[in-house]
Amino acid sequence: GRLQLIDRKKNLFKLSQGEYIAPEKIEIVYERSPYVAQVFVYGESIKSSLIALVVLDEEYLSLSKPQEFADIPLSKLPESKEFLAFVLDSMQQLGSEELNSLEQVKKIKLLPESSTFTVDNEMLTPTFKKKRHNIRDNYKSVLDKLYKGLD
Repeated sequence: GRLQLIDRKKNLFKLSQGEYIAPEKIEIVYERSPYVAQVFVYGESIKSSLIALVVLDEEYLSLSKPQEFADIPLSKLPESKEFLAFVLDSMQQLGSEELNSLEQVKKIKLLPESSTFTVDNEMLTPTFKKKRHNIRDNYKSVLDKLYKGLD
């Protein structure tokens, strides 16, 4: 037999199909997108798909915003449905190379850079690991809305 470690046990969760998901692995893949500063992947055992909170990389966007969004001010990008679809597509393209279909997020919520997860707002540990419980509790209503849109 073989044993393969994929993540810390307390970071794993199970989807309704019985598939175990390691969110940190998925977040690392998605954070390669130039538009993304941070990602929080979330799933529930009664749901069959993943959702994510995405903190935009406003520094990158201020220097090289995609041409089709040039007329939208930086502060309004998180509310733009078209930009949301664009970012989700860029994340899914990155994920298609390394993630299976169950590990791909189906819906995201864009957050401005002011919502960055930090040690000061208690969303990160001093070693910069995400405090998943704190982020989930802080964004519970947003996460619930994302799942409502999938049902």
